[in-house]
Amino acid sequence: MEARARAGAPLVILAVLLALAPRAQAADEMRLGLLPGGELFAPLMADPRWPHFSAGPRLYDDDPLVERALATSIGEKVSVYRADAPFGGRWEIGALANVEALLDLGDSSLDLINADYTVGVFGAWRAGPWSVLAQLVHTSSHLGDELLLRQEIERRNVSFERFDLLASHDFGDTVRLYGGAKVLARRDPEELDRLATQVGIEIWPLGRPQKARPIVAADVQQREVHDWAADVSLRGGLELPGPARGAVLQLLLEYFDGRWPYGQFIDEHVEYVGLGLHLRF
Repeated sequence: MEARARAGAPLVILAVLLALAPRAQAADEMRLGLLPGGELFAPLMADPRWPHFSAGPRLYDDDPLVERALATSIGEKVSVYRADAPFGGRWEIGALANVEALLDLGDSSLDLINADYTVGVFGAWRAGPWSVLAQLVHTSSHLGDELLLRQEIERRNVSFERFDLLASHDFGDTVRLYGGAKVLARRDPEELDRLATQVGIEIWPLGRPQKARPIVAADVQQREVHDWAADVSLRGGLELPGPARGAVLQLLLEYFDGRWPYGQFIDEHVEYVGLGLHLRF
């Protein structure tokens, strides 16, 4: 009963914020057709697994595996085709790919600790301040060879297909709220429970029209396999927008407390702080 109460708390908070927030402004127009650029469902800034380009150091608190690491991400989500939709909205389909690697900064050879590979397809819809994302992804996780040579670690064959459904609402140029659910389809090992939830908030305190603007974001994910314990990701810093809609360069301070985001260590608790340089298109 307590686990269910913890699981429902973020959803209750999200519902209250939606009710109290001011009315949103209309969304910007986006191009139609083949390879239109941008995304109808904007990137989740504090989601540790969102496909994009990033790199930055991290310091881990009392972790037996690593003390200092370089976290990298190479990937993107690309809208392949976009068209008008009913009720004044638009829809699109696209593809995504991402490689996340964690390198040990405490070793002179920058030993690879873990690498996760993700590919998938998505569909999105947007009308005004509302947007919805549905995506199907495949993820496989691999330990670094150097880590296996220097430590006695049992490698796990972690791979799965996952379906995500998320909804987002923009409140003017200052606040964005989102939430949704995730379901594992095929999974290895089969002991992985299927369900997870995700909610979050993004805030631009000075609004988004500025050329350089501060941003703070929080993302909370809870998984059935971990008895609905919360994985909390907090990020904040400076965002520099590019000429294309949705393109930004960010320098963000990061804090994470929860289960390892990397597949080989999904049952291990970790806490870290870091500094990340993020490039999103």
